[in-house]
Parts: sequence; C-alpha cells; structure tokens
Amino acid sequence: SDIVYSLIQHKLLPGCSVLLTTRPTAFHLLEKAEISVWGEILGFDGEERKEYFTRYFEDQSVAAAVFKHVKENEIQYTMSCNPSYCSILGLTLGPFFTKRQKDPYRVPKTITQLYSYYIYNILKNHSREIESPCEALVR
Repeated sequence: SDIVYSLIQHKLLPGCSVLLTTRPTAFHLLEKAEISVWGEILGFDGEERKEYFTRYFEDQSVAAAVFKHVKENEIQYTMSCNPSYCSILGLTLGPFFTKRQKDPYRVPKTITQLYSYYIYNILKNHSREIESPCEALVR
C-alpha cells in the first residue's frame, strides 16, 4: 500500500501516470492505450473468495449460503475479487441467511438493492440521531 500511495502522490516515479481500477475484467480495454510498463494488483481468486466468507462468518452454514448466493450472481461474484466489496457483501448478505431472518426472497440481487441495504444498515446501526433510516435513505 505504501508503494501505491507513493505512486499516487508522485513521490515514487514522479513522471509516471497511475491508473487504478476495480474492474479486472475490463483490463483488456487498456491494450489500445499503448502502455509500455504496467502492474496489476490482484484481489481474490475463486477459492480465496470462498475462504474469505468462511473466515468472515462464525456460522459456516451462513458462510456457505452467502458464498453460494454471491457465486450465482455474476455481478456480485465479479465484485467479490475486491476484498473491500467482500466486506460489504458479508455485512449486507449475512443477515438474510441467519436463522432469525432467513428470507431467500428478499436477498438483494442487484447492485442497487445491495447498496440500499448496506446504507440502510449503516444508518440503522450507527446513527443515533436518525429516527427512521428508511426515510433518510429515500431523501
């Protein structure tokens, strides 16, 4: 992370340009940019994604259900190569697969639904001033 930070701040290789992306599947589009030197910082591969969810959840049945859901959703699975997105997926999807709140029909399937639940949970769990997280989300 120190190297990336130094590159972005132009302290390391001051004449270079830095391109950061969270879309590894779009990397082939850069072939036309005539880049002479490049580096790639990889996130999780398939097994590492599964391992992340296994370690994230204490209940292994919840971990398996969340990973299965993510793997079946192409967009969420692509996103999960990025560790920060795995965290968001875990925080957002986990409650849908616990025994108390198990409701497979309400599980977010689109990115909009996923982030809506994510923001709702942040407002609900971390803000004492907001009386109604739903109303704050709709504003």
